[in-house]
Amino acid sequence: MKNYATALTVAIGLSACAGAEISEFNTSNITGRTFSQNASTVGVALLGDPGGVSSDAVTVSFTSDTNVTVNVGGSSLFLTRQPDDTYADFGGTNVLAVGTLLQDGPVTPDILYFTLVTDQTSRPLDTMFFVDGNRTSLSGLPSSFATYTGVVKTMNQNIEFGAGTINLNVDFAGGQVAGTLSGVLPGNPGASMSIDPTNLSGTSFGSRLSSADVTINSSSIDGQFFGSNADQVGGGLYLETPTEFVGGLYGATR
Repeated sequence: MKNYATALTVAIGLSACAGAEISEFNTSNITGRTFSQNASTVGVALLGDPGGVSSDAVTVSFTSDTNVTVNVGGSSLFLTRQPDDTYADFGGTNVLAVGTLLQDGPVTPDILYFTLVTDQTSRPLDTMFFVDGNRTSLSGLPSSFATYTGVVKTMNQNIEFGAGTINLNVDFAGGQVAGTLSGVLPGNPGASMSIDPTNLSGTSFGSRLSSADVTINSSSIDGQFFGSNADQVGGGLYLETPTEFVGGLYGATR
């Protein structure tokens, strides 16, 4: 069984900070709503198992003001809101942190950032990072060029945290996305990375990372636009270098 303090440190370290309660989410009440992420569409960044991206669909259902049901890989977790605003089961074996703000980042009221620490899936001691919220419709996408800036929060296999920035350049008319990141690697915070240019797929995208500063053995980054006019974008990322396995979240605004 995982130590609750360790799980809580992971969950809080990657997700919401004080003042980023779910109440800031752009809806009057999220009770009864279900949020989901599926690696076949917008990926679930995963730390704790080789490969980096989960093939499991994840759903988070807010069944009441204090209770959440999480389904991951066919297993259901029943979690209760704690005094620190995380959700956990008895003993803290599974901990979920949810918020509208990544630490030191912009408030993104149409995005919820999820960090799930669990040992109840087929891959014990997983940490999953994913986002969902009020997704932009196709008709809400702009028709011109837009630049998004925001923050990245990551964690490696040693539970060391990274804090960096992300810049996305989106050509909505041409359906192209590219960008840069910095501060992603906790063990090498000076390394810069670029997002390989990729095509939009509806209101989301997926790509890989490249760097002239560090060897990247494998990587994945996804993005989804949120808000009625695509004013926000968020997603998960994973990368493996010769010395680190890193997963995390990002959020940005234009």
